[in-house]
Amino acid sequence: MKKFMFAAVLLAASVSSANFCAKWQTKEPYNKAINTLAAHRNEGVAQLCSHAGLLDVYVAPTHYIKNVGEDAIVVPLTRVELIYSEWICQYFVQDDNQTLYKSNCYSTF
Repeated sequence: MKKFMFAAVLLAASVSSANFCAKWQTKEPYNKAINTLAAHRNEGVAQLCSHAGLLDVYVAPTHYIKNVGEDAIVVPLTRVELIYSEWICQYFVQDDNQTLYKSNCYSTF
């Protein structure tokens, strides 16, 4: 029983100190979006990527269509998802100027 408790505490400690952004740091557009999000939330990247309760960070390219008169312009975005056990928060960062386009959080239940 003591071995089990020790293993559980050790596992919990390793998960809480994990840097879930490490896998995205070599991909420049993704790394820029993570840095932009950290600045928007007034925290460092290390803090953003290792919050207590954070299970993973997912980053992917996406876009939105902006109507300008009769023309449609594709605006590239990078989606950063902070995945927790009970909710997910999505942040959409514009690739060209590194501003937060929109964000939302929702329950996973």
